[in-house]
Amino acid sequence: NVPWNPHVHNAIISIMNDESKPLKSGKEVESLGLELKKQNIKLFLICEITPLLYKLAKSAGGIIIPITNSPNPTDIQIIVQQLTASIQASFRSGDTVTLIDDNPNNL
Repeated sequence: NVPWNPHVHNAIISIMNDESKPLKSGKEVESLGLELKKQNIKLFLICEITPLLYKLAKSAGGIIIPITNSPNPTDIQIIVQQLTASIQASFRSGDTVTLIDDNPNNL
């Protein structure tokens, strides 16, 4: 349980390198994905594309960025660029809530 704030953009960025296990609750992974989507939580998976993780990303409306078990520095650089672009595209809406005020007089 995470106290998600409905007034800001919420996201989960998960980096995995192998097949994930089923949910401890016994629920289907699609249920988790639909709950994330319902709560407007963006899901970004950096992982090997497996059937279970694909179902999770698809049901959540999330994004999968593929990675291998032994990425080289160039692979990592490409993944970071893809993740950055995906995050920017997902949150580009004009309704951004400022978390930190840059005006030092308001401290």
